[in-house]
Amino acid sequence: MNDESILKLFHEYKKFCHNKMNDPNSTKDEKISLMNRIIDNLFDQNEQLIEMIVETKQNAQIKSMEMHRFMLETATKTIDIGHALSSYELEMKNITQNKLPKIFNLITLIDEQSDHLDRMERENKLLNDNIESMNNELVQYKNIVCNRIDIRTNDNSLPIQQSTVSESSSSLIQMFNNVKLAEQKTTIDSMICASIIDDIIDTIENEQETMIVQMFTNKDCSTIDQ
Repeated sequence: MNDESILKLFHEYKKFCHNKMNDPNSTKDEKISLMNRIIDNLFDQNEQLIEMIVETKQNAQIKSMEMHRFMLETATKTIDIGHALSSYELEMKNITQNKLPKIFNLITLIDEQSDHLDRMERENKLLNDNIESMNNELVQYKNIVCNRIDIRTNDNSLPIQQSTVSESSSSLIQMFNNVKLAEQKTTIDSMICASIIDDIIDTIENEQETMIVQMFTNKDCSTIDQ
């Protein structure tokens, strides 16, 4: 039953009582009896109304206490979040002031090493070209010597020529070996530089991961303690 139906029913009951009290055919006893019933109904209604008021007041107090507790919890959480954000801000400031310069220095070092490796690659290419040219000259010289040996038929001069050829060939071979050794040394140096750069990068990544894990671990511990 909605509010309008209740109000309509009340007006009908009020009209019935009014008509009954003003009915000339009703006796005095009937009117007194009706008035007594009306008074009893009014007392019952007043009692129900008072009970409803008390219950409503109690519910309002309970709701008010719950709202107050909720607001306190919200305020506490807000303060905790503010402290956590402040701590995070300090950690980020510390990272910015202490860690970033080191990272920038490492990046600069890596760039310098990269430039050095590029120069070494260009030098290695130049050395390879020189070695290839020397090999071609050595082949040509060998062919010339072989041709001269074939042309020479004098047995007395042959040992002297062979000795000269042997010394020249040994000199060229020694030069070739020296160039190859220098090339191998350069390659080894490049590999060492690359290994150093990889170690530097791994160190940076490990420090960053450790720092991030520590930051979230501290934050989780702070949350659990709270």
